[in-house]
Order: sequence, then C-alpha cells, then structure tokens
Amino acid sequence: MQSQQKCALALYDFDAEREYEITIKTQEGDKLVIINQMDDGWSEVKKEANGATGCVPTTYYEECDFTQDEPQPRGKKDPRQIKNDLKYNRVDATKILKDNLKTYLKYKRLRAYEDSAEFKTSRFRNERIREIYATEQDYVRHLTIMVNKYLEPLKASSNSKNSIINEQKHKAIFSNLSQILSVNQLLLADLKAEMEQWPNARIFACFKKVAPFLITYTTYINNYDNAFNTVTAELQKNQKFKDYCTQIQAEPETERHPITSFLIMPIQRLPRYKMLLEEMVQKNILPDDHVEKTALVDAYNKASTIATGVNERKRADENSQTLLQLSITLKSLVNNPYQSLVQPNRTLVREGVAKVRCTNRDFVIDEYKATLCTDVLILMQHNSKIKEKRRNTFLIFLSFATLRPGVDTSNDFSLDVVAGGQNITYTLVVPDPKEKKDWISDINECMETQRKANVLRLGNKNLDLIQVSPIRVAASDKVKHSSTTFQNLARDYQATEKKLSNLNEELRTNYNFVEKTTRGH
Repeated sequence: MQSQQKCALALYDFDAEREYEITIKTQEGDKLVIINQMDDGWSEVKKEANGATGCVPTTYYEECDFTQDEPQPRGKKDPRQIKNDLKYNRVDATKILKDNLKTYLKYKRLRAYEDSAEFKTSRFRNERIREIYATEQDYVRHLTIMVNKYLEPLKASSNSKNSIINEQKHKAIFSNLSQILSVNQLLLADLKAEMEQWPNARIFACFKKVAPFLITYTTYINNYDNAFNTVTAELQKNQKFKDYCTQIQAEPETERHPITSFLIMPIQRLPRYKMLLEEMVQKNILPDDHVEKTALVDAYNKASTIATGVNERKRADENSQTLLQLSITLKSLVNNPYQSLVQPNRTLVREGVAKVRCTNRDFVIDEYKATLCTDVLILMQHNSKIKEKRRNTFLIFLSFATLRPGVDTSNDFSLDVVAGGQNITYTLVVPDPKEKKDWISDINECMETQRKANVLRLGNKNLDLIQVSPIRVAASDKVKHSSTTFQNLARDYQATEKKLSNLNEELRTNYNFVEKTTRGH
C-alpha cells in the first residue's frame, strides 16, 4: 500500500478493454492520481478531471509534480514537447526512437503476461484473498449484531420477572455463539493486520493459526435443529418474544434480517472456509516454493478435518435420536420381547422400505421398514392401517445370519438365520438393483465389523468361538434339539417300562389264578 498519493501524467494513449481498466489520452493531457501500484505491472489510478478510477499499465504514465504551473515529468522529457519541437539533433531523435521501441516491447510483454497462466493465477489468488477478507468482515459484523441485539438483551431479561424467554430456552437458541464470535474476531484481527501489508499479506498463516479453534462450531451445529425448532415454537406461542424480534428486525442495523437468518450464518460459514481453501489448493494458485504454500495446505487440511468431524458428529447425533425413537416404538409393542435398542456400540447405518417374504409360516408378507444397525437388522411392518403397537417386528442379529445376494440384476436378496432348530430365510425386495447393491455393501461391512470385534474381544485362541456362521448356529441348535429328543426318549422309555411292569404284574396275577384253578380240579 502507498503511504502517500502520487501524481502522474499520461505518457501514452491507452484504451480500456476490460471493465476494471480506464482509458487515458496524452492529447487531452490527462492528469492522474496514483492510488495503488500493484506488483503485476498495473496501477490503480484516478483521473483528476472527472474522478474516474481504473487500472492502467504502470509504464503508460510518468510521475509528475502538479504544484508547478506546467506539470513536468520526472526523469524524462515530455514527449509532447519533443513532438512540437521543430529542431532537434540526430542524437535526440535516436533516443526518442529507442524509448518508443522499448515502450512498445514492454507493452507486448505486458499483453503476453496478461494472457499467461501465471498472471491469471495471480489475479485469481488476489480476488479470492479480497473475497475472504470482505466476507469475514460482514460475517463478524452480523455475529456482533446478533450478540448485541438478541443474545445479551434476552439473557438479561431471562433473570427478571418480566422475562421474554427463560434461561433454558435462551441456551437452547444461542448455544455457544459468544465463543464463535470470539474466534472469528481473532481471525478478522489477524486478517486486517496482514491486509495492511498488501501485497505481502500472509493470509493463509492466519487460517492456520485459528483453524484448531474452529472446533467450537461443533456444539453450535449439533444444536442448530433444536435452536431453530425452539425459535419457531416461541414465535408462534410467545407474543413477547415475537414482538421483540419484530422490533429488532425493523432496525436499519439488522438490514431487516429475521432472527432465523442470523442463526443459520455459522452453519454456512464453516463449509465456506473449506470450499474457499479447497478451491485454492486444487487450482494450485501458489507455486511449491511460495512462502505461504505450506500454510495454505495445513489450513485446508485442518479446516477439512474439522468440517468432516462436525458433519460426522451431527450425523451420529441424528442417528442416536432415530434409534432412541425406534427403541421407544418397540417398547410400546404388545407383548414386547425386546430390550432397548440404544447400546454404546450400536449405530444406525441406513434405513429403507422393502417388501419382505419369510419361510416362517407365522410371518406376514407385507411392506416393512428396514433399519440396519451395526449388529442388527430391524424389520417393522410398514402398514398405516395397522396400529403401530400391533405391527409385526423382527430383529435379525447379523452375527447369526448369512447373506445371499442373489442375481445382480434382480431387486431381492436374502438372509438365512438359524433359530430354534429351524432354518429361516428372510427375502427383502427393494425398489431397484442400485439400492440392493447399497444394502448388500452395508450389510457385508457390518458383518465384517462384527467379526473383527469378536476377534478382538475373544482373542486368537478362541477363533472357533467366533465363526459366526449358520454352521455354528446350526450346531448349537442341533445340540439343543438332541438334548430335547433325548429327554423325550427318556420319558417314553420310562412310560414303556411302567407299562411293561404293569403288564408283567397282570400276567403274574393271571398265572397264579390259572395255577390255583388247575390244582382244584
């Protein structure tokens, strides 16, 4: 940045070809004020006559001192004076030709540079840096408005008798917004200090410094759905809150943005950081030997890791809520035999609707809602005509099942389960082969995860115990079946033995009777 503005006189005619350029003419004696001399061979200038601003090549003007009666370029003669001079020697003429030739060559090199990838990359980098700085200023300004106009006044009123909202709802709406504002104020202060050193600003070092603190967005993003629902409910039921929000929205400072527009800004900002940094990394805007290359890559990696972690955490929270709701539904079933689905190592993988057939004669063929967790597949009858608590529900534990994918072009796949000495097959028919492929991939991954977990839990010495296949299950069921059969045979044997004993006693009685009768005769 220039500490003082300098004046200049147009040395050559220049016709603007782009919207950011400005036309200057030597015949009109354009006087210029130099606003900024950039490192790419261009300068931002302002015409003294009409105040128009734009960019011109740095070589197309000469710095002058306008305090004199006639502006006199420093270092060289004014070409107009030379042109109007009727007498000049050969040396002066040769010098004029050489200077014009040098200027022409510079102009050709400048145009070639403008068409080069280096120039386009440099301009793209500068535009993105200015965009980052400008949008960060707007973002921090909006966060400050939200804290000053909503968060702090509503918090102060929550402790009074005439509170607009209570403390619990205040926390549900604003979460850790104050912490987020502090982090971004720190980032903006660093960006401002670096922009004052333009064009030597080290913007990406600022992001590298602040990136670890972006983890504070996790709490806010996970709470956003709750915050939005709370605000929506309060706007409908709480007249004081509605009137207050309407009053603040009408103020010029808020630009008529409703409170919901302010609430979503942090949700949009974190992905925006990742997108801007990712774009600059992928387009390779900095050469490998650039002083900020490492800082840019590190900042992008950290921002990407945090953004991914935040998304995964939010997805995990949403899955936990889904499992909790499903667990509550299962508990409401008539003659419910199931315990809670919410377990420390159980997470939701996918959901869908499929038509299910089963070899069990008690199974009702119908459309079922299928919920796949890391260790179990839950099938719940998806029929609106049947009350929820009376819908058929089946749990298929993946450790005791075998997947049969079927034909690739078909829409169905099967799971074989051995239970109670019987082989039961569940066949799921999904809408299309692509969805079937996704289901099979996720089920296989869950089964493999279960197998590895069993290996870690039981150790290599008990590998025979973790062969979670139908063979092992069938063997277990066969043992139970054999035991039951043996008990039944034992009871039959005892009954037969008793019958034989009774028959033997009866024969003995008859024998004695016959013997007595014979002796009497």
